[in-house]
Amino acid sequence: MANKASTTSENLIFLSRAAPLKIVTPTRNPIEFMDQRPKPGEILSGGHFHQIKVALEKGIVMYGSKSDRLPQVQEMASERRTVAEVMFKRIGAYYGKSFEDFLSDIEGRKEFATPFFVAYGRMGWPTGAVFPIRKNHLPRDSAELASEAYWAAEDPDGKCLVFRKLVSDTDWTPGLGKKLISGGILPLGRALSSQGELEGVFAYVFPHNYGAFSSKVNIDDYLADMGDKNYLLHSSIGAKLGRVFENACNHISQTGGILFEMDYSHLLC
Repeated sequence: MANKASTTSENLIFLSRAAPLKIVTPTRNPIEFMDQRPKPGEILSGGHFHQIKVALEKGIVMYGSKSDRLPQVQEMASERRTVAEVMFKRIGAYYGKSFEDFLSDIEGRKEFATPFFVAYGRMGWPTGAVFPIRKNHLPRDSAELASEAYWAAEDPDGKCLVFRKLVSDTDWTPGLGKKLISGGILPLGRALSSQGELEGVFAYVFPHNYGAFSSKVNIDDYLADMGDKNYLLHSSIGAKLGRVFENACNHISQTGGILFEMDYSHLLC
């Protein structure tokens, strides 16, 4: 009996070394964005939700408001500070905002109906983010576009999905800006559009280095001919140039005060 037990034990050890457990990575299923607003003619009752499926790219997490079943802002914990640091580093000067301002912006998203996206890059760090809101109208002029009041409130049933703050720590994880749009913003836009809830998606972008050329080249020629990397990020995805707004952005020496509109609406079909 002793020998049999010993042999059985040895066989178990041999099998555990020769045939380790195979780890299978599951395929990522679409995220079900639980929209609780009833459609026309429907009555909201008893835990009824509209399931809107959004197929996000790997490494992107969609964070929602307290009214839906997505991960919440509060669940980001210390990650909020990392995202705020990236925002301050990348766009603080352009909007005249401090680290504390950006941290407050992130924490305030819990009151918004529209989800936002965080991209996780190398070693799982949250090194990219984009913050869309829904509006029932696009910015009418430079003053409204530059106003924080426009971006601090939303119209949850608005037909336009707009975003201004798109950040990624390109020194740490290149390519997250494009990924946030193609793998986050556009899937959400298409899902909402397919439900008849959205008519357009628009980005508001500052030029990377127009300030150095603003006295010699007009903005249209600059964007068409000078290879501005911020413009190319959006145009490479397929967005079309819309309106140009003067005196809508800080950091004049680099931006020339310009913000321009990139239209993604035709990509929702």
